[in-house]
Amino acid sequence: MGGFAKAAVLLGAGGGVSAVVTPVVLVAQNHYETFKFTDINGKKETVTLECEPKEGEFAYPKVDLSKKVVTCDYSSSKETIKEHWREVALKFIGTLNCSNVEGRDDDKKCHVSKFEKKERGLLTYVE
Repeated sequence: MGGFAKAAVLLGAGGGVSAVVTPVVLVAQNHYETFKFTDINGKKETVTLECEPKEGEFAYPKVDLSKKVVTCDYSSSKETIKEHWREVALKFIGTLNCSNVEGRDDDKKCHVSKFEKKERGLLTYVE
């Protein structure tokens, strides 16, 4: 059997070129959980916080009001996430006021001048 015929048999038996290429593409894809933040008091620009998924845990945007940053945090309970946003809304009135867009927890409009993405998993904001 010639060299070309051997290569054709090997490719055909292994599923052809697509069988070789597909696993490489799948490995290269990263699926991050995303949360959108839009400033209302500035240019009305939307910035996305990207959080790496962790098995068995929910990613959520955690606000540090003293540092004016939003970072990725994780919890096994959705109640922890709701409690965090209640705390931000009630304890710190006038610092970061956000509302959900169309009831979605992953899309917020906030009364700030600007959000800025510093790196994956970290946003800063200016009131």
